Amino acid sequence: MYGVWVWGNTWMQYWVWSSCTAKRTGHTTDLSLGENITGDSLIYMRHEDLKDMGITSLGHRLTILKAVYETKMRQNIQIEEDSYVPLCG
Repeated sequence: MYGVWVWGNTWMQYWVWSSCTAKRTGHTTDLSLGENITGDSLIYMRHEDLKDMGITSLGHRLTILKAVYETKMRQNIQIEEDSYVPLCG
């Protein structure tokens, strides 16, 4: 898998399917296409961003943000101070 920094629509569709849709977050199927989200913007996602995109379920937002966190950890991307960090693995 390529680094998240270069993910375009194809890789984002794969990530959404494998990380989110497969975990039953329903609302995420349009995350990459409808909103033009690419990998370099994915790593900066926050709760407010997901709300603005119409993902109102807290559980769905947490699932997406946990998947973003796991992606950052796998790719050794710095976890910034205001980044979402799950309370437990």
